[in-house]
Amino acid sequence: MVKELNSEIINKRFIERSVCNGRKGRPRVHEGFITFDEFSRITHFYQGIVRDEIVSIEEEDYAGFLYDINVDNEEHNFVADSFIVSNCGIRVMKTNLEADEVMPRMKELINELFSKVPSGLGSKGALNLKRDELKELMEKGMDYMLNKGLAVKNDLLNCEDNGRLKEASPDKVSDKALGRGMSQVGSLGSGNHFIDIHRVDKIFDKGEARKHGLFNNQVLVMIHCGSRGLGHQIASDYLRTIEKKYPAIMKSLPDRDLAYAPAGSDLADDYFKAMSAAANYAWCNRQLIMHNVRKVFEKFFDNSGKSLGLELFYDVCHNIAKIEKHDGVECYVHRKGAT
Repeated sequence: MVKELNSEIINKRFIERSVCNGRKGRPRVHEGFITFDEFSRITHFYQGIVRDEIVSIEEEDYAGFLYDINVDNEEHNFVADSFIVSNCGIRVMKTNLEADEVMPRMKELINELFSKVPSGLGSKGALNLKRDELKELMEKGMDYMLNKGLAVKNDLLNCEDNGRLKEASPDKVSDKALGRGMSQVGSLGSGNHFIDIHRVDKIFDKGEARKHGLFNNQVLVMIHCGSRGLGHQIASDYLRTIEKKYPAIMKSLPDRDLAYAPAGSDLADDYFKAMSAAANYAWCNRQLIMHNVRKVFEKFFDNSGKSLGLELFYDVCHNIAKIEKHDGVECYVHRKGAT
């Protein structure tokens, strides 16, 4: 380890003392480092994106698969932990507002949204549930939100699968996962999750746009998030169980996070039922966020949601596994970054 880390920036003695003896004080910045202001001036590109120099480009002897999650930067790649994600997805809410009505007050509107929609790692939502309430939400999905007055019928109609996977079984979810999910409904979380205010910039099919109530310069709200810590914990729980039950499968995989249980096995069925419960949770999470966004817009523009045209355009999963029928064959379909 010392050999690998030793460099002109970190010397051998520093590494040995840090690893073997521990360090009580805060590490000091090497005198050869540039200041943060200088670093920002040299590397900053725009909107928090930084540039870095390409040292070398080499061809790798690799013939496997690679996936890239789309962001607004064609060079961006990152590795996502595990394979199945429990309904990380996107929803878009329409308004009848035009950008010119919103832009002069954009900063104040964004601040108000931040105050009403919790975000960041470990953030807590606005809906604190008891365990039995959480299980009901995970079983019923968007039907639960409708019954609680947190959704309207059209919200369900404009969700993929009407916001409910009927294969869901909260009983297949661990107590630890339930504990993480009880206080996070209605929160964004961290990572690449967001609430964006968008403007319709260009219409490619006027007939389709008109049919769906879309027009040039229209303000839309996009929400991107998933099943928060609950879904992550479910995946972790089952992947570790799979590791123990199927050691032969694990040995054949290039990465332990690609662990899987054979289709039709009890463990695979349990995992799918738990994942479906987390998917229902994710729909409810995005719904409560949108419910609070609606309230912000109503107060901010001093008008009703109906008058402002605050309607769900659509909600779709982009990280999920579902049972679907294709060419007459029932199969599991995995979607990763597939909005």
